[in-house]
Amino acid sequence: MTQVRFTEHFEAPIEHVFELGIDAKRIPEWAPIVYEVKDISIPFGPVGSSYIAVMKVLGRPIEGRVEVTGFERPRLFITKGISPTGGRSPGRLA
Repeated sequence: MTQVRFTEHFEAPIEHVFELGIDAKRIPEWAPIVYEVKDISIPFGPVGSSYIAVMKVLGRPIEGRVEVTGFERPRLFITKGISPTGGRSPGRLA
């Protein structure tokens, strides 16, 4: 099984980083493998909300639904992504 993992660090107030991290429209600005986000739940952020991420992994486009599974402003944001081909994409902003 192939795994791709990345970690980001931002020198900014936690509240600012948290708001950027949970703004689904802006995910392609800071997540290097995501190049498009669509079908965003409104409101986005609470547990159960979701979006579709279009990613490029190892040169191949992969589309998958990402659902929010944990949310505590401004310190915790957990997501779970699943692609139709069985790929998984856990995410955590803490």
